[in-house]
Amino acid sequence: MKLTETKKGKKKLTHYEFASLAELADHIEDLPIDYDRASMEKPDSKWAGCDFPTAISKAQTGDPLLAEKLAHKVDAVESLLDSEGVEIIRDVIGDFFDIGTVLSGEPECWWREELSPQKDTIRIECAFSLSASISEDMLMNRGGAVVALCDSLADAGYGVDLRMVAGIEYSGNYFMVDVGVSCKPLDIDSVAFCLAHPATLRRLVFGLMETHYNKINCGDGYGKPCDYYNADGKRDKEGIHFVSNTNKAFNKYNFRDVEEAEKHVVRMIEKYNELTKNNEPLFLEG
Repeated sequence: MKLTETKKGKKKLTHYEFASLAELADHIEDLPIDYDRASMEKPDSKWAGCDFPTAISKAQTGDPLLAEKLAHKVDAVESLLDSEGVEIIRDVIGDFFDIGTVLSGEPECWWREELSPQKDTIRIECAFSLSASISEDMLMNRGGAVVALCDSLADAGYGVDLRMVAGIEYSGNYFMVDVGVSCKPLDIDSVAFCLAHPATLRRLVFGLMETHYNKINCGDGYGKPCDYYNADGKRDKEGIHFVSNTNKAFNKYNFRDVEEAEKHVVRMIEKYNELTKNNEPLFLEG
């Protein structure tokens, strides 16, 4: 865990960085248990999706059931990408031969498999600090779409630098959380829980805020969603960013159902490919 405190204009900016969702959960779990704290109470609260101990457990080990529920969304995105990570090379020597080519008399009848060259690494930022008015269904639709996108890009040979981020404006200052994700292979279980389950924000991050500010309840709705800023107080200007997090900025049409979420991700992939082809700055927001 890395904590940075700096200034952005006249406002104080607090930035927590965790290597993984499990590290965030371990950090919260090590804090003194106090069920008077708002992040720990209301064990049957639908608003948070699950109770506090369950949130810790799922963040540490992932949520296979949720990941399985989202997995069938992957095919729609993968179909738009060149997902071959292995290339077949034809030569006069190789690992195996094609009988049809042998019978045709062609000398290059032997084939061998070679890994395709590593493609560029694509940075993906996805906000999980969203307005409470954004429904759980929409939250899960967007989470499923991002999981599908990351999985598809990895299968297609791209490097994926996935960051799950929270930007919160609270009491006149900024509170930022940056959670890394293992992408070799992509940690689908943890990603699914972070991006598609409200407890990551409403149990874990709110608990982090309570501890940081030494309060059992931060009040004022725990602030409001805002733009995410890095530890230098700046916005990253590369990659694919799913950072619309306020009720006004969040395009509910794009995530009103699974089909629209998939279409939106497809449009972003197509635009990203267009920018790459034209050597334009690789920056997209969705």
